[in-house]
Amino acid sequence: MSQGKLLLYRPLVCCEGTSAHNFRGKDLIVFLFEQSIIFSESGRKKNQFSNPVYQYKSHLQVNKMSLIEKVEDGDPLKFLLKSTDPHKPHLAFICQGASEDDRNQWVSQIRHLLQTQKDFLKAIQYPIAYQKEQTKNV
Repeated sequence: MSQGKLLLYRPLVCCEGTSAHNFRGKDLIVFLFEQSIIFSESGRKKNQFSNPVYQYKSHLQVNKMSLIEKVEDGDPLKFLLKSTDPHKPHLAFICQGASEDDRNQWVSQIRHLLQTQKDFLKAIQYPIAYQKEQTKNV
């Protein structure tokens, strides 16, 4: 519950790091929540008697993450998620969608989440200016 609502989850091919040139992706199950994105490996598959099992690998907090939509090798299926947390400055994942639509869905959801976080921060830091901006758009 503390992660917020689950927005998206499915397999992505991911590689830890920022270099797309030596991309050696691994099939990970990725869970995008309102507060974080969790990377896990798939263990036991779901059957009629049991639920699927996932092994946690890593996570990024949405409020300490940046999205880079185009990676250096130009692959249209890839995007980069980087930690902006000063305690984890080198944590980053290059992710590759199964298709362009899949990749675009991930990027769109993450972009929307990051914009919502920015708007929320602006509303807290500058409430009067934020309120004026909101009423101007009505």
